[in-house]
Amino acid sequence: MRLDRGRAATVLAAVAALTGAAGLAGVGADIAWPFELAAHFRVQYAVVLALCAVGLALLGRHWVAAGCLALAAANATFVAPYLRAPPPGTTLGQPLQVLSLNVFRRSDEHARVLEYVRAVRPDVAVFVEATPEWRAAMAALADEWPHEAYAPGAGSNGILIRSRHALARVAPVSLGGQPEAGLSAWLAPHGHPVEVLGLQATAYAAHARVPLVVVGDFNSTRYTPPFARMLRDGRLGDCAAGRGLHGTWPTRFPPGYIPIDHCLHTEGVWVDRFEVGPFVGSDHYPLLATLRVPDSAGLAAVFPRD
Repeated sequence: MRLDRGRAATVLAAVAALTGAAGLAGVGADIAWPFELAAHFRVQYAVVLALCAVGLALLGRHWVAAGCLALAAANATFVAPYLRAPPPGTTLGQPLQVLSLNVFRRSDEHARVLEYVRAVRPDVAVFVEATPEWRAAMAALADEWPHEAYAPGAGSNGILIRSRHALARVAPVSLGGQPEAGLSAWLAPHGHPVEVLGLQATAYAAHARVPLVVVGDFNSTRYTPPFARMLRDGRLGDCAAGRGLHGTWPTRFPPGYIPIDHCLHTEGVWVDRFEVGPFVGSDHYPLLATLRVPDSAGLAAVFPRD
């Protein structure tokens, strides 16, 4: 069958126009949730627009192809923090490995998650959507991770922390009008006090008294204005910055992968390594970060000696 070049060019131009419009809609993420939803797919928009540009160029529609490339580049700028060189690190202090996983409240893959945790051997693990059933299942980790903190949350939003090291100042955190939207715990694995906050934080992070690590399912990407403001106002760094593109959800639909699970940190925390883990039965992939916190100031106030 002979290719109708004119029709093919029209189809490609229409696809590019719709994709470009979706990308532009994402700029208005503060207006309403559909616009915020549109902001999460910057990688997909850039890829589709780049492919349309190639096709249109081959069909002789060079000016339209150039417009597609411009729109692709505009979307690509949002993912630039993942692609540039990572921030400088440090060799001071001992490493602290943090695992974050939305276990998915309806999953019963308890054994699979337990096997993964034992394989990667984190210092502290934070589980989101940790229902009472998940909490009971993770009790099997008590032999190596004996310290536990738990906030049942509302509905399926329970948060569970299991740690090799003693926890102090454990408390649920209310954020954005949501009670127990986060769970805070302080630990000092190598004589360096660190606060771990499960789920999400905004202005909370800006007033942290010791180095803070924020992990969990944010249901948002850093491509949205609200997330960008959270990083700015909380003075938070992104553990994934400079470590390539990654997606954490949905695990069973690769074309739609977006990074909605995050590991963030305040000043005084350096990132040795960051990676997305394998499929463990959830609709989210786990995150694993190796951090260093060399500053031991304030240790006595957090863990006073007997």
